[in-house]
Amino acid sequence: MDFSFFIFFVIFTFVSSKPCEISSGNEEQILSLNKKLLRSVKEASEGPNPSLHLGLRLSQHHSLASEKDYLLKLKKELDGIIDRSQSKLQPITGLLALYTLALRASCEDLNSISVHGMTLLQHLKHQLHAEKEHIASSSRPLTNYYQYGLGVLALCVGGVRISSHVVHKLIQAQSNGGFMHKDILSIGECCTGPTRYVH
Repeated sequence: MDFSFFIFFVIFTFVSSKPCEISSGNEEQILSLNKKLLRSVKEASEGPNPSLHLGLRLSQHHSLASEKDYLLKLKKELDGIIDRSQSKLQPITGLLALYTLALRASCEDLNSISVHGMTLLQHLKHQLHAEKEHIASSSRPLTNYYQYGLGVLALCVGGVRISSHVVHKLIQAQSNGGFMHKDILSIGECCTGPTRYVH
């Protein structure tokens, strides 16, 4: 999974730095990376990985048939992930966030994806609530601030408005060195607008 995070962030960096243009000399590297992503999707011996799907969706080069097949695998795997998490009482904030982002990147309606009578966004909200309670009692999340921030970002992308208190906690954690990855300071900027409000 670490390799796929690397791939996702490399592609994300290229895409977000200049959304519509690729620096000269980088085309071959990006195409090579895209081919590696496609091979990883086709040769996946493990379960589907939402980071791989995100990387494919962020790319300018697509294999729509492969992406569609992989999306179906992701959706099927989601039930099992939530089941295993609930039976072992393990926090899966970051993983649910990645699934949310991957499904949203495929233009899926996040409110129509249900597992055990709750939407994916409701499951993610539940995980974030547990993280928030743990921060209140022990001054740190159940997982880490990176996963907590990724969960907040996924809710924002899903159209859920986040309490300014939650965003403030993230900014405070970043200021105190709580993030392992320093890339998520602009979360508060994406969480404004006329959408639903979460405590």
